[in-house]
Amino acid sequence: MVTTLTVVGYPSCPYYQKSVSLARHIETKNSDKFRINIISKSTGEYREWVREFKATAENNHTTSPSVFIGEEKAFETFIGGNDDFHHWARSQHLKRGSCTIS
Repeated sequence: MVTTLTVVGYPSCPYYQKSVSLARHIETKNSDKFRINIISKSTGEYREWVREFKATAENNHTTSPSVFIGEEKAFETFIGGNDDFHHWARSQHLKRGSCTIS
């Protein structure tokens, strides 16, 4: 079974860029297990999306990025932001290759 990792954020955010890089690396090194879905929004669109998301989910995350297991509109598990995503990747013992998961 292939799991979808979704990263939502805005491109000017350095933490979004780090999460996108990690997600792409995970997909490259673990293509039999993961595919990625990258969703880029403007800063304003992201803030509005977060408000809508918080209204339907029980979490207080407000910063960019937001990382999930599952597709947009059908998220199964909220992983968290950039730090949480890196911790999650380490906890999954994903193949690291030349990318440092720190």
